[in-house]
Amino acid sequence: MGATADTRAALRRIGAILLVVLTPWTAVLANGEFTLVFPWALVDPEPLHVTFLHDYLFRFTGGFASLPPFLQAWPLATLALGAALAAALVAAATGHEDPRLTGGLLALSGITSFRLAFGFLARPNQTAIPVGGLVAIVLAWWVYWPLVRREAYK
Repeated sequence: MGATADTRAALRRIGAILLVVLTPWTAVLANGEFTLVFPWALVDPEPLHVTFLHDYLFRFTGGFASLPPFLQAWPLATLALGAALAAALVAAATGHEDPRLTGGLLALSGITSFRLAFGFLARPNQTAIPVGGLVAIVLAWWVYWPLVRREAYK
């Protein structure tokens, strides 16, 4: 017995959110060094080194409150993304989804991640591209906005 069209659509929406999880929030070039800030970790490609978000917050810094506001955006955006993923998973399991909630959380994660990129841009000799934020906002618009509109006309 195959999956219903609604189940397949819900799985595609989960896949779209997972795409954001796998996309760096921000690509940063600072003083000739390249770093990718993923929702879950910092990745330095040369030499390859991964610092997970939890380690960054609780081993290498004084915690969330000790970070400058632009770096606080990193865990906040990740939290909103995790909530969007949780909402999509619950929707797939139950068959009921409020696309305003899931899409809104996805858009919120993208907007919040812009603060991270803009914070890096404000620093001298740094360039930052808000890759994941753009992907999150585009997916919220592309995937969830049609569902929100459809719900509005029921």
